Amino acid sequence: MTIPTKRYEQVKGQPGIRKDLQNGNYEAYKTIKRKRYSATFDSLREAKQWRLSYVPVEEKAVELKMTLGELIQVYITERMAHLAASTRGVRLDRIKIFEELSTYEVEKLSPELIRRFFQKQANASRSSQSRRMNFDGEIKDLRAILNWYRENYNYKYVVPIIAKNLRASCTIKKEKKIKQKLTAEEFIRFFEALDPFYRDVALVQSRIAGRIGEVAGLQFSSIDVQNRSLLVKHVVVYGRKKEFVELKANPKSGDIRSCFITDDLMEVLNRRRAIKHRTNDYVFHLNGEPLKYRSVQHAYDYALKKVGLIHKTSGTHMIRHFTATLTRLVCGNLDAVQSVTGHKSMKLVEHYGALSSTLQGDSISKVESFLKQKSAQLSSECAANVQGSSSGSNSINEFSN
Repeated sequence: MTIPTKRYEQVKGQPGIRKDLQNGNYEAYKTIKRKRYSATFDSLREAKQWRLSYVPVEEKAVELKMTLGELIQVYITERMAHLAASTRGVRLDRIKIFEELSTYEVEKLSPELIRRFFQKQANASRSSQSRRMNFDGEIKDLRAILNWYRENYNYKYVVPIIAKNLRASCTIKKEKKIKQKLTAEEFIRFFEALDPFYRDVALVQSRIAGRIGEVAGLQFSSIDVQNRSLLVKHVVVYGRKKEFVELKANPKSGDIRSCFITDDLMEVLNRRRAIKHRTNDYVFHLNGEPLKYRSVQHAYDYALKKVGLIHKTSGTHMIRHFTATLTRLVCGNLDAVQSVTGHKSMKLVEHYGALSSTLQGDSISKVESFLKQKSAQLSSECAANVQGSSSGSNSINEFSN
C-alpha cells in the first residue's frame, strides 16, 4: 500500500476544515481580524463544533488577567484536541481537580499556593480512604498547562517551581510494581494455556510487537501475502472504560510500519481468512464485532493465573514488552528492537525504509526460531517427565507447528 504524497485534503461541503491524510485527523481553521487560528480534532463533528463556537483569547493575556480556569479551557481546545480519545478522557478527568483554583489569576499562582493545594487534596484522600495512589499525574498536568501558557501567551512568565518532594509528600500509598517481562519459557507456558482463539491473537501481537489496539484493528487489506508483509496501520481505539470507540486510520505514534509475516503468523492469517466475516475486513472479530479489550485482558490474565504467572505480570501490553526484550536477547542490539517495535518518527521510517523492513523481518524471524527451539526443548522435557503417565494431558504447541 502506498502512503499519500499530499498531506491535507479539503473536506467537501465543509469550508475551513481539511483532513490530514497521514494520521486521519481533522484540522479546523478560521481567520479573525486577519489572524488565522486552527485546532486539530479526531472527528469531523468536533472540528465543525470548534468552527462554530471558537472565540480566540486576546494575545495580551496578562492585561486580561487570565484565570487558571480560562487557561484550562483554551488548553483543552487547542492543545488536547489531537490526543487519542482514551488519553484525552484521562487528562480531562485529572484536570477537573483544579476547579478549586479556577478563579486564581495565572500570574498569581505561587509555589506555596500550589503546595498547599496538593497537600489539602492528599489529606482529603487519606481521610476518605480513597483508592487514589498519588497525585503524580495532576502535578505533571499543572506543570504542562503553565509551561504552555508561557510558550503561547507570556514568554516572560516564570512558571512556579514545584518542589521535588511534593510528589512524595502527596503519595497516599505506594504502587505495587508489576514486572513486565517474562522469560521465553514462561511465555511459552502462558501461550499454551490460552484458548485457541486468543492464542492466535497473542501470536499476532508477539510477531508484530504491537499494542492490542493494533492487533484488534488489523485489516486483511493491510496484508500482502505475496511479499510476506503486513502494515500496522488501522488501530482500534478504546475509551476510558475500555469500550470500543472507533477504528482509527493510524497507530498511536502516527507511524505506519511494515512487519514481516513469519511462517507461524502466516498460518494464523490463513486460518483467520477462512472465517473472514462478510460485513467487515477485521482479521479478528467476535461475531462480526471488533475485539473487546476486556475479553482479551481476561483471556490473557486467566492464562497467566492458570500457569502461576499472574503475580509477575498482567494485562495485554506485557506481550509487547516481552517481544522487545527477547528481540534484544536474541539479536543482541537495539537497532533490532527498534525495527520490531516501531519506536520512530514517520520521517525516520521513510529515511531508513529499506533497512527497516529488512531488519524487522530478520529480527522477528530469529525470535520465531528461538521460541521454536525453546518450545521443542520444553516439549521434549515434558514428554520425558510424563512418560508412562495416564493423565492424558496433551499440550498444544503452536510454535512448533
